[in-house]
Amino acid sequence: MKKISLFVLIISLVAMITACGSGDEPAATSPAEPVATEVEATTEAEVEATTEAEVEATTETEAEATTEAEVEATTEAEVEATTEAEVEATTEAEAEASEEVQVIEVTMNTSGYEPAEIKVKAGTQVSFELKNTDSEEHDLYNRKAKIDIGLQPKQEKTYDWVAPEKAGTYVAECSFHEGLILTVIVE
Repeated sequence: MKKISLFVLIISLVAMITACGSGDEPAATSPAEPVATEVEATTEAEVEATTEAEVEATTETEAEATTEAEVEATTEAEVEATTEAEVEATTEAEAEASEEVQVIEVTMNTSGYEPAEIKVKAGTQVSFELKNTDSEEHDLYNRKAKIDIGLQPKQEKTYDWVAPEKAGTYVAECSFHEGLILTVIVE
């Protein structure tokens, strides 16, 4: 009897080892079915837990990314708005400064220029209102001061000019009539 019991025990062990096998396929015996169901239940629970954790992590990552993107976009928009406002203010200030144009009326004839001397600040925008009251052509020229204006007889003309940055006295002459000069003093 002991031999039979030992034989039955060995066969049972072989059957159990075969049932467990390498893990590739579940055993078709009834004791393995509850184990498989438990494994399936455990796997489903793990999948659900893993999926929930992944969704939560993904959602947090997306929220962080969205928040970073929103902050970056807001910051860029603020920089652009600030820059535009600064440019606009600078442009307005420059426009106001450029509106401060010194207007100088100069009459030209063979007797000379009236006035014969003018004073301007360095770098000032000057608008010459020129009037040739003569029957002859006249001009004003000074290379260093970059003045080059010519008028036909009885012609009127506006000439815009920026005074040199370097202070000094500049003499503009008429190339048609020796001795006709306009002295420009840059302060």
